[in-house]
Formats: sequence, C-alpha cells, structure tokens
Amino acid sequence: MHFAIFSIITTLYTAAAAQASIPPLNPDDTSVVRNLWTPVWAKIGRSVPESNAKRLAAGLPPLPPKKRWDPNAPALPRRSSSPCTSGYILVETESGSQLGYASHQLNQFGEYGALVDSITDPNVLNVCKASTSDGSGLSDIRVLNGQITTLPFIGAFVGEYSTSQTLSSDSAAHVFFAQTSQTLPSATPGPPTDTPATSQTSFGIATDVREGYESNIWNPIGGTDTQQLTLSWTNPDSSSFTPSLILVSPDGMFAATGSPSLFASTYKRTVTSIQFYFVPA
Repeated sequence: MHFAIFSIITTLYTAAAAQASIPPLNPDDTSVVRNLWTPVWAKIGRSVPESNAKRLAAGLPPLPPKKRWDPNAPALPRRSSSPCTSGYILVETESGSQLGYASHQLNQFGEYGALVDSITDPNVLNVCKASTSDGSGLSDIRVLNGQITTLPFIGAFVGEYSTSQTLSSDSAAHVFFAQTSQTLPSATPGPPTDTPATSQTSFGIATDVREGYESNIWNPIGGTDTQQLTLSWTNPDSSSFTPSLILVSPDGMFAATGSPSLFASTYKRTVTSIQFYFVPA
C-alpha cells in the first residue's frame, strides 16, 4: 500500500514538474482572473463577476476599460478611411492543406487562433481589407464582427514573454494577433507602457498587461480575388521584417516569428507553419 501511494505521489510530482518546465506564453490564468475581479463583490458576499478573460472566452463583450491616461490629451493622428473589400481569412499549411477559416472568437487572453470549417459558420471572422493609398503597399484589416467594437482592427502585439520587440531570423521573438486600434504606417511597437499607443489591444483588455502593437502590417499578394496575406513588422529601429506565420499547439494561437524552429525549442511548443489568405465575400 505504501509503495502504491508513493508511486502515485511520484507520478503526480513528475507531471507537475513537467508542466512547470514548459515556458509560458501568456500570463498565468489564475492571476489574470484575480487581478481583474472587482473586490467589492467579495466583500458583500455576492457572486464574483466574470473577468474580461472569462467574458472573452465565453463570447461576451468585455467590461468597461479602466482609464489609464488623460482623456483630455490630444488625439493621435489617424489616416482617413479607405474603400475596403469584405471577406474572410482562410488558413492553410505551407503545403496547401486547408485548416479552416479564422474565427471571430478570441481566447481568454484576447488572442486569435480559433478556426471554423466554413464561411457559413456563425463564428467565422468577417473582415474588411482596406485598399492601400499611402504607397507602402501595406493594408489595415478591419474587423466587422469583432467581440470588442472599440478595437476595430486585426493587429499584432508583442508577446508578453517574447525575447524582444525585434523580429529576426535568428530569434524566438514573436507577436500574437488580437483586436487593436489603428496605428500609422511604419509605426514602431513602442515601449510596453500604459500610454494609449500601447494599451489598445484585446490582449490588454483581457489581461491588464500592456504590450506594443501594430495594425498597418498586412501585405496582400496576388490578384483582385483571393490574396495571400503576408506580414510586415516594423522593428523598434524602424527596419521592416517579414516573419513566418505559425499555429501554436496546444495553445491554439496564431503567431508570427522570424524562426519557427527557435520558437518551438525555446517555448517547448509544437508549431505548424501556416499561410493566411484573404477570400472576398
């Protein structure tokens, strides 16, 4: 009996140690929930309301954001709107196997990565690709059925545990995808501070963690019909870099990195190299 109990304890310890050895990609879920709970509910003995993390996972809109900047501060410059074409984002492997279409549902951290089988699925992500007018060749992609109406674009933000804001072919540095506000062409991600330019992401709303982000990153390749969507990330030194797109398992998140193999070995994840395609509605 003692041997059996010892074996069970050893097995549990080994499993826990193995889990602990996997480097994180996102904040610890329990700490996220704890930080976002409203303390007054616990004080009066009523049910604790859901955090933004859990609300997003359940397909609900987030709670009103906290004001972390001066609401009377001058607004950042914004480009005028351009005509756009509505459609969907098809996800394929590098070999051309279809994985599905991007879903509009964000995970508990406010990140994209879920897939649906067809454009008839009610959870399919409906987007609008803006035509380029600034000569850069890059586009913004507007979300038409996003979970957070105040963040109308699909952008990329620096992962909390990324080794750097600079993406390169010899680094595991990476970005994830989320709903964001709009950034100007060639804008750098900026420092992870609480200023408006670095707090306007669904990840920030879900976790209360601020990371630099960019929205004007999409480079459509091809004709006027289905177009491949590659990514152009502006590094802090203003150089541009085209990273590889990957699907991260078992987390189920889209990411972009300069070295999928280094990312996989650094964070001990399984990665699938993927490609995005814009499919007109």
